[in-house]
Amino acid sequence: MPIYPTKLPTSMRNDPKKTAELMLYDYFKENLSPDDAAIYSVDRICNFRRQNLNELIDPHTNSAVNSTDYPVGETDFILVTLPGLLVLEVKGGRVFIEEGTWYSKDNNGNVNDIENPLKQARKNMYAVISTLKNCREFYNRFIPIGYAAVMPRTTKWDGEIVDQRLLLFQEQCGDMLLFKLKEVIGYWRKLWSDQGKLVENIDQKDIALVVSKFAPTVEIKKKPLRKKIEQFKDVVLTLTENQFEILKSLGGNRKAVITGGAGTGKTLLAMEKAKQVAGQGQEHCLPARTGCFRNM
Repeated sequence: MPIYPTKLPTSMRNDPKKTAELMLYDYFKENLSPDDAAIYSVDRICNFRRQNLNELIDPHTNSAVNSTDYPVGETDFILVTLPGLLVLEVKGGRVFIEEGTWYSKDNNGNVNDIENPLKQARKNMYAVISTLKNCREFYNRFIPIGYAAVMPRTTKWDGEIVDQRLLLFQEQCGDMLLFKLKEVIGYWRKLWSDQGKLVENIDQKDIALVVSKFAPTVEIKKKPLRKKIEQFKDVVLTLTENQFEILKSLGGNRKAVITGGAGTGKTLLAMEKAKQVAGQGQEHCLPARTGCFRNM
């Protein structure tokens, strides 16, 4: 399976803050096997209502999820393979730690403090678990999943500053990166197995379902009004680059107003946003009407 989205908007390609992410995107696009998939830039709304939080114990840190910490956010990448899923946080620049605080130094020498990327990836793992638990196909199944951080501009640290088993440095971001990522998936499979989970491979049908839940590329089929006329085929409408950017910008926002002339695709955006929100188990967040998408 390919990487999703299969094509990026020019605005994302030209964003200097996404250089490291784009490096990983291009690597996946060139190196993924037909059995694997990668999903880039996934907006999420995490909802743990009606879910058994006792099952959500991180076996790496042995800590439970706090549902109030994970309402909305964005996941850099979800790598989907037959052995399991891996949620990835990507950090550009030269990343280092001083007195417990994480920093990143860019090419111009500017230093900024950043959130611990493993904590970010951990939040995103819980969000993915939350979404999958709302899928009928995964309701009574355990899907092997883990998280890691990729830092393609950072050389491996000396000493034991932090546990580095879930960190991938510049030295590991060459041709063998995919192999290293699958080693991390194997590490998570062992952790879950030691915790008593029944760890099995997923199949291609499962991978396709995960992609359908999280892939940001969108195709909408518009059926003709006269459904009984067989000679009419479904017309597939693909979102334009501008519509893609609008849909991405909505993210976890609870309220938004989209304006545009007649026929510019406001209703299509409302339909797709409703589908995505419903797919994440957020019935209470569904658009009440497409009147929020106004004609000019």
